[in-house]
Order: sequence, then structure tokens, then C-alpha cells
Amino acid sequence: MYQQKKLVFLVCLFFMALTCIGFSLSSSGSADIPRLHSLHSYLHNEADLVKVLCSASSDSSSSSSSDSNTLSFNSYNFSNILSVLADYLVPQQKISAGFHFTCGISTDSTVKCWGKGSYGKTEIPDPAEAYAQISSGGEHACGILLTGSTVKCWGNDDESQCQVPDPAETYTYISSGFDHTCGIVNNGTVRCWGNKLFGKTRVPVPTETYSQISSGFNHTCGILTNGTVRCWGNSFYEQCQVPDPTENYLQISAGYEHTCGILANRTVKCWGRKDHLECRVPIPSETYTQISAGYNYTCGILTNDILTNGRVKCWGDNNYNKGLPSYPAETYVQISAGFEHTCGILANGAADCWGNSDFGPVQVPIVFR
Repeated sequence: MYQQKKLVFLVCLFFMALTCIGFSLSSSGSADIPRLHSLHSYLHNEADLVKVLCSASSDSSSSSSSDSNTLSFNSYNFSNILSVLADYLVPQQKISAGFHFTCGISTDSTVKCWGKGSYGKTEIPDPAEAYAQISSGGEHACGILLTGSTVKCWGNDDESQCQVPDPAETYTYISSGFDHTCGIVNNGTVRCWGNKLFGKTRVPVPTETYSQISSGFNHTCGILTNGTVRCWGNSFYEQCQVPDPTENYLQISAGYEHTCGILANRTVKCWGRKDHLECRVPIPSETYTQISAGYNYTCGILTNDILTNGRVKCWGDNNYNKGLPSYPAETYVQISAGFEHTCGILANGAADCWGNSDFGPVQVPIVFR
């Protein structure tokens, strides 16, 4: 009942916020309204919705500023506004660090992959195709196409991790693990395929709906549409044992043998393997906008105050200096912790990778939005 009331309140705030940009519903489609349901759990509070929408410029030709709270729209189409809002709250991954390789979406929406090219994981099936999201795994990568929202995977397929169950099905989120893949289909349910070891592809309740999914080494975690987290697969280090199953999360990230998430108050909680200090958040009271769990380490983007907002902080294993960003004082908008390297996107759109340079996974060949 609480979630229903919250959703009703959120919808009311949304339509109130539309007045900030002089928007008329006469040209919109009511079919887009249910998309709000998957957005409500990502808001810090309901007031964020008004702040985000009211920040839209009335000048359709204006561009987004470096401040992530400032948005601009090319048109006031209802569906476009929801898409921008969704990307503001839960940014689609534009760069993804995997096992000695990296994939990213360039300014023209095409995908480029670089680094170790074993199993053809850096060879895009159709280099001209445009993608909305990308995810690098162990020896494979998957992405959601911009047109049609279907999923395409490439690279090592020895465990059928590239065999999308229904190639015609549309997805809203995709995550590549070491040798398995999980995604959220258009109705909110989760599909997983690939290596079935430890039950990491066996969704506990197939009919439940999710807003985010993350595939790790041998486990998977997701955020249900009610904001709680569910994990399955290998839990030898208790990486699937959510500390408090009733807590609400904004983001979740399954790493090698640990898991980290951003709580509703934007603080970070980690659980699982601890011998590399990958679960020991340096300052528990600090707040984050993004979190990424990698191979025995974790990185996040801070959002505390004007001095640390957008800066990257990493903890855990620091082999190859994978926890030391190239520009520690700069503002980042996305972060991805891989095996022995880390990549992020700066507020100015430039990509930055650091860590183990063997095979070239940190040599960025493209520019991002």
C-alpha cells in the first residue's frame, strides 16, 4: 500500500513539474505513464523529481551543462522526457570494464571495444549498429540496441552466454558476468543465460519484476521494483546474503566474490568476501551516486558536498593501481570496475581508464557523450 501511495504521489508531482517547462499533454501518449513505476525507487526523495524536470531548459537548442542536475530536452515529447529522466536517475552504462578488455558507446552511439581480443570479444558483429547500453563480462560482451531494444552478444560462447533466449525480445537492462548474462525484459522480469553453475542463472521467482540487475563472477543480484535486493548463485563468502533484506536500494553491483549497493539514503553497503577490504567502505557516512564492484575491489562516485561531488573513491585490492583514478580531483559521471583495470567517464565527456595496461584495455580510442 505504501508503494502504491508513493507512486500516486510521484505521478502527481510529475505532472506538477511539467508546468515548469510549459509542457502540454495533448501530444503525449498515456501508454508511457507505467514507465514511472520503474523510476520511483531511484529517487532520493520525491522532491528530486521536480528538481530534475524543472531544470529542463526552455531553449530546445541548449545543451546539458557539466552539472548533472541540469538537463536539456530537444523536444517536449512525453516519452523523451521519461527517457531523459530515467537516464538521469539510473544512467545507462556507456563504458564497461571487463576481463582485460573494455567496451564503450561513442558519440555516434556505435560500440567500440579494445584490449585483449581473445574469443573475438573486441570485434563488434555490426560496427555500424547503434547501442543504448553496453556490458563487458569475462570473455564476452552484450549490449542493448538503440533501435528495437533487443540484445546482441559476442565473444566466448562456450557456456552459451551469448545465446539470447529470444532474440526478438526487448530489454531495458543488460549485465554480463564472467560466463553468464542477465537482463531485464520489457515487462520487468529477468532472463539469465550461460553457465548455470551455483544456480546463478536461476531466477528465484521468475514472475517478480526488477528495476536493475548485476551479474558477477558466480552470482547475480538485482533490485526488485519495491526497492529491495535479491541475490542468487554462489554464496560461499555470503555475497548473496543481503545484510537487511527489507532495506531499499538505489543501485546494486555484483563483483567477483562480493556485492555492493547504494541505499536509499545514498550511503554504500557491501557484503561478501572481505580479505582484500573490498567490503570496508572508507567512510560509511559518505554518499554516492554510483557504485561498481570489481575483482576484489570497489569503486564509487561521491556525491557528498561541493568539494567531493563527482570524485571517484576506490577501496580493496589495488594491484596495478586500479583503485587510483588518473584525475582524482575531477568530476566523473560513470564508473566501471573490471578485473585489473577501471574506467570512467568524466563530466566533460572524456573517458578515462587506469590500472593494468597489458593488452591495452586502458588505451581509450573513443570520445563519449
